[in-house]
Amino acid sequence: MLKLAYLTTVIAIGCVPAFAGSIDDSGVLNIAGSVEISFGNIDFFPLGGGSGTFSIFAPETGIFGPLLGSTGTIMDLNNTTEPVGTTVSVPDFMTFSSAPNLELTLTELPAGTFGSSSCSAPAAAGQTCTPPGTPYDLTNQTATSSTASFTVDGYLTDTNNPGVQTPFTGIFTTQFEGMNFQQVVATIEGGGTVDASYSATFTATATPEPASMLTMLSGGLLLIGVGAFGKKLRRTNS
Repeated sequence: MLKLAYLTTVIAIGCVPAFAGSIDDSGVLNIAGSVEISFGNIDFFPLGGGSGTFSIFAPETGIFGPLLGSTGTIMDLNNTTEPVGTTVSVPDFMTFSSAPNLELTLTELPAGTFGSSSCSAPAAAGQTCTPPGTPYDLTNQTATSSTASFTVDGYLTDTNNPGVQTPFTGIFTTQFEGMNFQQVVATIEGGGTVDASYSATFTATATPEPASMLTMLSGGLLLIGVGAFGKKLRRTNS
């Protein structure tokens, strides 16, 4: 019985997966603010100065939970220094006033995915458009209103958990009341700017270390070994 209890304990330990970051490094973050979009630039309010601010609203989960109701800083983006669809490194892309131990580093501003075939078509509800070379996915909600979204990728670091990089993906969404995307595109391509409020959701997900697979496999082998041990024990006792 003592041997069997010992083996059961070993199995329980062997089956616990290890993570690249602690489970507390995962979480969902929701933010809101305002932005000005121009040709090749994303400028978060307040304008100028290279960065803007945002507020954090519910729901927050995991490592972001304690940030609810606080604010943060986000770096402006420029197509010269952060080309679309290219691996980059922007430390301090996002920082948090109530949690200086946390930092989001930007590694890519992916290109939009809708294509450009409808970008200059007469405006109609349901149309989609990605202007070439941009991160924007544009959608006409009606013939006179539209939305835009873009994605950012990177990793979260936490000075309380040094050496760990937890991947994140963020999706920004904004609405243009009174403007279809044809008007938005024409304004930007003509050298103008478009201002709007935005919301964004970031999801950070800790991933298992490669070693965890070996650990789990070892646990499985232990299970097989205990099964064989049990059969032998029953044969011996019978």
